Amino acid sequence: MRGAVQLGVFLGNDRATSSAIRSFSAHFAERAQKGHDSIQLGFGRLPSSYDGIFACEPHTVTVVYQDQLARGEVIAMRLPVPSKGLDDAAPLELEWTIAFASRVNPADATDYTLSGIEDTFRPHEMIRSATKDKQSMEIDLRQLDVAGLQSEGWSISQVPKAHSQRLKSGYESSRRAAGKWETILRGRVRLSAGELYLPRLDLKHISREDGILTREVAPLHMSMVATIRATPGVALYDLVRQQFRILTPIVTHLPIRVVAGA
Repeated sequence: MRGAVQLGVFLGNDRATSSAIRSFSAHFAERAQKGHDSIQLGFGRLPSSYDGIFACEPHTVTVVYQDQLARGEVIAMRLPVPSKGLDDAAPLELEWTIAFASRVNPADATDYTLSGIEDTFRPHEMIRSATKDKQSMEIDLRQLDVAGLQSEGWSISQVPKAHSQRLKSGYESSRRAAGKWETILRGRVRLSAGELYLPRLDLKHISREDGILTREVAPLHMSMVATIRATPGVALYDLVRQQFRILTPIVTHLPIRVVAGA
């Protein structure tokens, strides 16, 4: 509790919502390095202090997002991966934690939470799917004649291709099959810098009542903490600050290197 209160002071009145504190707490919880099963063990041991997280190392950047999602709306949360200054083979780890508060139905243990978020990770803005009849293929918009493909009857997807590891786990049907919708979502992928270009998380608000999907509900307030890590020696933080000037540091009494997004 002391750590959560300290975190609220660091974030300030405008950002210190319950969802923000929950997302930070789960994101920075202490876990075993390998084999930690969050379903069996929870998200980990909560930090007793958040002093260290507000001073990003040179090869790390953490971004805070806060927004509200209307029912059925899809919002793209851009992850600040530099498009210049990194070797294509440079390994990167992207990790995110989303938290929100949901209305509940205390009389129904199966459909206890009445709101949820579908999260879809799309790593590369220029990689799309093309379909024709029963054929499908992955294309790079920078290398192919899109107009020529369309004239041949190919249909090009309007959104980038979803990452295969994150494609199904965020869908409502998967969560319904598991018996519940979680109000804290976590994801992590490891890719090379060349596999990432304007990566984003597409978030969609869904709701239900008595086991049936509904539409007329209030917007869902959410917070997300995302961390991008490169190998030590890579000046990732400085590259992010140079190429994503919309991000601003969160100012506290500590030397701050955490930046805040939309």
